[in-house]
Amino acid sequence: QAGDVSVPLPNFGITDDTTALETNEIYQLSFISSTPSQDVTLGNPTTITITDDDVVTVSFDSDMYTFSEGAGQSSGIMIFLSTSIAKSLCFTITGGPGTQLPTVNISGSNVNTTVIFQPGDISVTLPVFAITDDITALETDEVYQLSFSSSTPSQTVTLGNPTTIIITDNDAVTIGFNTTTYTVREELGFVTWRIVISVPVPSDTVLRLNQVTEGTATSGVDYGNFDNTQVTLTAGETVVEFNITIIDDNFIETSETFS
Repeated sequence: QAGDVSVPLPNFGITDDTTALETNEIYQLSFISSTPSQDVTLGNPTTITITDDDVVTVSFDSDMYTFSEGAGQSSGIMIFLSTSIAKSLCFTITGGPGTQLPTVNISGSNVNTTVIFQPGDISVTLPVFAITDDITALETDEVYQLSFSSSTPSQTVTLGNPTTIIITDNDAVTIGFNTTTYTVREELGFVTWRIVISVPVPSDTVLRLNQVTEGTATSGVDYGNFDNTQVTLTAGETVVEFNITIIDDNFIETSETFS
């Protein structure tokens, strides 16, 4: 109107979508005509820039994955995006067993892998890593973490929490004597029993022996009492020996037994 030197442009809509990693939207507004046109000069266009305000979060679909060491490899570790993306997103996942308890034989593998999301992707599967199946029994669970360490681009990208990898022992152990019968002459003074374990154990293991029955022999008269005797099986070993005292009583008698 007469006397005006400025007027506001009527507002126009800007749609707020949920797609992340968008490039800036740039376009121009221009004067195309005026009424009257005489003695009116139309100025230069102005540039409109609309920036993306969406943040995408990368996360594991579970905070814990458990595998038996007999599985041979990992499986089903999924990574998800919180929203769709307009361009590719590359990030790195790292982690590994590191230092474990002495009662663990390391089965897991170090991981340093790159994962790429393309536009349209919402989830990807982490490439498998090897899990070694050893033969050691009585292991403590092997526990470590995998983490997101970096992303490209890094702006407007949030890296989620680590996930925990648990590898459980699948080895059963059988403990027994190397034979069902030991025969010894009483003047020898002892009998050596040999305990055999089917697979090695990762730490010293204490075995407790209990007498089942005296049989025809008498404890303390024909042999030394061994009830509740403790025998230590050394880590990594599969055989341990111990002696039971045999008492020579100088009597003429038939063979005697105990177990």
